[in-house]
Amino acid sequence: MLAKRHIFYICRLGGIQLKEDRRIRKTKTAIHNALINLLQDNSIDRITIKSLTEEADIHRATFYVHYQDIYELYEEIQNNTIHDLSSLLLENINHSNQELFTILINYVWDNKNICHMCYGPSFDPHFLNRVSAVLETCYLNIWLQVDHLSEITDEMRFLTTYNIHGCHAIISRWFESDFVLSKDDIITLLYKVNENFEQLT
Repeated sequence: MLAKRHIFYICRLGGIQLKEDRRIRKTKTAIHNALINLLQDNSIDRITIKSLTEEADIHRATFYVHYQDIYELYEEIQNNTIHDLSSLLLENINHSNQELFTILINYVWDNKNICHMCYGPSFDPHFLNRVSAVLETCYLNIWLQVDHLSEITDEMRFLTTYNIHGCHAIISRWFESDFVLSKDDIITLLYKVNENFEQLT
């Protein structure tokens, strides 16, 4: 009987912890979404704790339970985004270039709010550079496989940088136009540019 009570008590404790974890996740999600929403019209240095907590509908003290300041929150959002994008792009090193563009454009489409940090008024060059590094790794891996190469040369890195900046320019234009072209149109356009680019290699 004592053993059964002990097991029941442990289960109850586990249930309480699970609920607490869910509450924490829910609160942090609300805080994340609040900052992402505010970044659509403001740069990070113009966002205050007051405006953030009002947007998230939480008490100021609740924010400080989870974060030291807005910049720590901002970095966490960026890290999560880089992790998600890296997982999508690098989980399969056998992607083709067209698959790479498809994954990237679908991610931009599904995460428009987050992409304001790359292409909107809250543009952050440091974050864009981190995204570019992920794309560069993926693109170079594809290049090695397609051409059956064993080493990445300096020339490959220069050309890849050029190609990725062109890719960003097209996506930025698409973003600024409020997505005037369809996803398929943009993917096709990126693929056409890449086909012409390949003539240089």
